[in-house]
Amino acid sequence: MGRRKKKERIEKREREETRRERCFLVVAAPFVGTWRTTYANETITLPLSIAPSNNFTVEWGDGIVDYNLTVLPIVHVYTNARTARTT
Repeated sequence: MGRRKKKERIEKREREETRRERCFLVVAAPFVGTWRTTYANETITLPLSIAPSNNFTVEWGDGIVDYNLTVLPIVHVYTNARTARTT
């Protein structure tokens, strides 16, 4: 019976590790958004509820790229009204 319980614990640990790996892949997926501004100098704030744990880069879709972002809020001002795609 001892070997059976040990095998069950090992299988449970393997399932948990697999689940964590899947979660990591979901979290690591890129964020893509489309923003429509209706007037000049309109501000867009990325909809993040927690600060990123790593530096990341945002291409705002208007030729501006921000690097090494780590602190909330992450905000950008579009100088002209437009529809922009962020990546």
